[in-house]
Amino acid sequence: MAEMLVHLLSTLMRLSVSMLIAFAAALPPAVLLGRHRELSRLFDPLIELLYSVPKISLFPLIVVLVGLNDKARILTASLVVFFQVLITIRDAASVIPEEYILSIETLGAGRFDKIRWVYLPSLLPSIFTSLRIGTAAAFAVLFFTEASVTKGFGMGRLVIEKWSELDYKAMGGAALVTAFTGLLIFLLIDRLEKRFLKGCATGRDSFQ
Repeated sequence: MAEMLVHLLSTLMRLSVSMLIAFAAALPPAVLLGRHRELSRLFDPLIELLYSVPKISLFPLIVVLVGLNDKARILTASLVVFFQVLITIRDAASVIPEEYILSIETLGAGRFDKIRWVYLPSLLPSIFTSLRIGTAAAFAVLFFTEASVTKGFGMGRLVIEKWSELDYKAMGGAALVTAFTGLLIFLLIDRLEKRFLKGCATGRDSFQ
């Protein structure tokens, strides 16, 4: 159990860092592209081209550049999530009614107010959707990249290790723990989404 906990914590650490990097890198350009259609039309072909490339196929190249280590695993997972977040949030930002912006500007709202009362409430559902999809994708990528090494920690490494030892009971247990962890993460995301959306609705009512 202690061994499995170490492997699980290693995977969760990589997952958390990957998600943070992807969202921090993708959110600003996604909103910018969504609100400026000329800019979006300029970059859309490049984004669609890069999005269509299987990011896991870039893992060997990333390993050559940074080595077979946590940086390579995290960078690969971050690339997968980055484009999912970029496209999802870009599309959500593009359909925010301009009337919302004009209405709050007439009340003397500044840039922070527009982010707080318009952009954030409008984009939160898409942000949480990206979080769900990105978490699942990052989990899958991390499992593959962890399983591709002969030493180290991670649930992917543990499953392959137990498989090579013909310890199918431990292998199945590791797979179940991974699935259960994913379920807990999804439940946590659902809970956070309800809380944040409720908070935004309450705050918007008080602002009005």
